[in-house]
Amino acid sequence: EMLLWRPAPALALRMREIQRANPTMRSEAVHRAVLNVSLSELQHTLMGEWRLPELLTEITDHDRAHLPRVRNVLLAVNLARHSQLGWDNPALPDDFRAIGALLNVSPEFVQGRLAALES
Repeated sequence: EMLLWRPAPALALRMREIQRANPTMRSEAVHRAVLNVSLSELQHTLMGEWRLPELLTEITDHDRAHLPRVRNVLLAVNLARHSQLGWDNPALPDDFRAIGALLNVSPEFVQGRLAALES
């Protein structure tokens, strides 16, 4: 998403405006509305064109989310993205549930551990 700001700041700004106006709208829906493609699909196409290492391509591939190392990276990226402006993003409870499922702990435990890290 950050790479989009350099070549296409108007598109990146439009996506941010839509997301702020509709905080419950999923990011992929915003990406498709503005770009006609998800950022994940764009990212993987560019990774292939740029011949980036296979490991980097793999750990960011939503289609491989069943693999633990891929799931770990995707959940961390989602958590970082959703919490960047604070802890009131409506997508965070889904992140806490998904992280809890990966770690076999409750979403409340995940949220508590994150709160403890912040203090």
